[in-house]
Amino acid sequence: MPFFDWLFNSVIGKAVAAGLALAALVGWFAMDQRSRGAANVVTSINRQTNVKVQAARKARDRVPADGNVEWLRKHACRDC
Repeated sequence: MPFFDWLFNSVIGKAVAAGLALAALVGWFAMDQRSRGAANVVTSINRQTNVKVQAARKARDRVPADGNVEWLRKHACRDC
């Protein structure tokens, strides 16, 4: 095949092959870093969500189960 003969037997062909290999390596590295970054963002969001959920549970546990309106006005209402 004349194309492969040119690609591997000429200096320009070898430079083209090396350039293509380098471009493929850089592309693979960029995609790998992008997927790792996305995974880190998801992990960060999940961590922040867990903190907010725990704060909400603490706030909910302080409120009486019977829904005492006077207690809520006294302890939770900013405008009352």
